[in-house]
Amino acid sequence: MHDRAPIRALAARGVPIRAIARDLGISRNTVRRALDPERPDHYVRASRLDALGADVRTVLAAYPYMSAAGVARRLHYRGAHSHFTPFVNQIRREVLDADASRVVHRGAGDDLG
Repeated sequence: MHDRAPIRALAARGVPIRAIARDLGISRNTVRRALDPERPDHYVRASRLDALGADVRTVLAAYPYMSAAGVARRLHYRGAHSHFTPFVNQIRREVLDADASRVVHRGAGDDLG
């Protein structure tokens, strides 16, 4: 989709949709979509990896330092590893951060006995 800012600026000045479309060289429907407040600002395509997120979390909860290749083998993932490895590493950081927040640290004055 085209940049919404110039479309909205022209519309705010009262320029009709047809004139905006003509001036910017886009269709009237594109102008209407850009002015629709219910439309998302940009399109985000769902990734095949999103469906594997829960399975990756389960594996990393049990084996937080398993390599991305090991996780891929365990889950029978056959896609591109160039996308899978950063995905696994992001989830690994989240799993390790969650584990670190559960650790109870004892202060110097705590009774260890």
